[in-house]
Amino acid sequence: MGEFKSGFMISGSHKQYEEKSPLNYSDSVRDGKVEDIRVFPSAVALQPKKDLGLKSTESYAQDSVEQHVSAEVVGGLREQSKQKRCKILAVANQKGGVGKTTTTLTLGASLARMGKKVLLVDLDPHACTSIHLKLYPGEQTTTLYDLFALENGDFSELWKRLAIPVGIPGISAAPGHIRLSELEFDLRDRTNKGMILNESLHHVSDKYDYILLDCPPHVGILLVNALVACDLLIIPIQTDFLALHGLKLLFDTIRTLNKVLPEPVRYRALPTMFDRRARACRRVLDLMRHKMGNAMFDTVVGVDTRFREASAMGCSIYDIDPETQGARAYDYLAEEVMNLW
Repeated sequence: MGEFKSGFMISGSHKQYEEKSPLNYSDSVRDGKVEDIRVFPSAVALQPKKDLGLKSTESYAQDSVEQHVSAEVVGGLREQSKQKRCKILAVANQKGGVGKTTTTLTLGASLARMGKKVLLVDLDPHACTSIHLKLYPGEQTTTLYDLFALENGDFSELWKRLAIPVGIPGISAAPGHIRLSELEFDLRDRTNKGMILNESLHHVSDKYDYILLDCPPHVGILLVNALVACDLLIIPIQTDFLALHGLKLLFDTIRTLNKVLPEPVRYRALPTMFDRRARACRRVLDLMRHKMGNAMFDTVVGVDTRFREASAMGCSIYDIDPETQGARAYDYLAEEVMNLW
């Protein structure tokens, strides 16, 4: 991947995207010392065996992108993006449990507290964001599955039913559904299926300042749609050794998309679940800062039990204690995000 420039944008020629991603490493502790080692998403990806038909992560990412996005139809994306008033933020990491949903909800709530109009889009079939907001998928007449299933229809009319105001002032949400997991099969014969979300969001972007996409923890049609549509990819990374593993496939997907998109995918990493008392957490954070540099937010989200309380109560952490450590961290993050443009 190309070198990170101007704070948050990957720039350079397509040839540069063939370089290794900045997170193609992990943190290893041996005899009290920190060492850099390569990251591989799994043992089989370390050395693919032709006789078993196994693919490298880069090959898998390329296949996934080629199935969903056609280079012939992305030329208009640049002009469309210039016309957008709002900014679209995708929150993604192929590892689960690193704070994607918490980041989507809390960053959205913080932006709303600052007077911004926010739309949360729950692309995860598990629908954790929707459930947190008490938009239970089984009770909704319209979900994001309907958006992806719509062909030659009116996205504007669909969004009127899909974007639902929630209990947090300034925020609306588009609920997910378990049937989102069926899209790979249901849309198998549809061309340019990686462009669906991008096309649909242009029908609603003038109503919001920020649209946040809560992405599923795997590479596929939903993640590709989010990366194509977003202005910025936020990658929550738990400050834990094991959390660094498996990121290679995400960066392989970004690099492959950059060969097709008129502009490269912009991204920044967000350290989460940081416990300053744990030496291992401090080492991982130092390693991330050293390797990623300006490709990482200054904000570090620490461990805060109020996030769990907010989830149980179906509210934001600001409704419990706006001065708690976690709440202040996402306020800092919101300020960083707004200052990027």
